[in-house]
Amino acid sequence: MQFSIPYGTYVIQLQYETNCCGISLPSTISLVVEETPNIAASSDQQFCLGTFGGVQLSVSGAPANASIQWTPTTGLSNFNTPTVNALPSSTTTYTVTVANASGLCASTYDVLVSVTDLNIQVNTTSATCAVLGSVTAALVEEVTIIAIRGLMAELAILLMAYKQVIIP
Repeated sequence: MQFSIPYGTYVIQLQYETNCCGISLPSTISLVVEETPNIAASSDQQFCLGTFGGVQLSVSGAPANASIQWTPTTGLSNFNTPTVNALPSSTTTYTVTVANASGLCASTYDVLVSVTDLNIQVNTTSATCAVLGSVTAALVEEVTIIAIRGLMAELAILLMAYKQVIIP
């Protein structure tokens, strides 16, 4: 049976009728209609590996006495509060679940924390003369390099274009 009624407690009286016995004695039940939490959470976030602090994630709209659960708990400062600090080591989708006081009605929300590794892997081959040496570099992930001086600036431009380059 489906119906739409306002939140609250309702007393329902049930009876049935048969061909031989007529109408049954009434039976009473209580129907409790609870509100599903209407929540909103942080938008997706970006985080650079190796930086301090992480990113702050939060959920709002939790009713009074609600329970809050963030999963997975890896990289979180806490897992059962409206605001948490996330410091994941790789890209992670965190799910926050908010259940009302009875625990019967719950809502979930996903927040993606994208982790960018800013490390540049560099291998050098040295020779007796610096002109004959070479540098091989590759970006771990695609990133934009903001400012580098001298020869490294040329390397940065090539890295952004090709992701891997050898400079003789």
